[in-house]
Amino acid sequence: MGGLSIPVEYNGHVFVPLVQIDLPEGTRCVATVPARKPPLPVTDEHRALWADITRQIEAGTPPYPTVEDAMRALRRGA
Repeated sequence: MGGLSIPVEYNGHVFVPLVQIDLPEGTRCVATVPARKPPLPVTDEHRALWADITRQIEAGTPPYPTVEDAMRALRRGA
């Protein structure tokens, strides 16, 4: 099966050619999207790190008592 291979970029809505192409309006094609790499496995070291972070968060006092207080501080630039 012959065809044309062109680089394209997905802009969040459609695939946009990165080079000028001369095709009639309405021409249909098939875009082959490479598969995503699977995430790396979580190791025992990662689990221990997350457990430590969780303990620190649960043991600590939050810097702001409410979400509203945190938002006010962010708006002030504190």
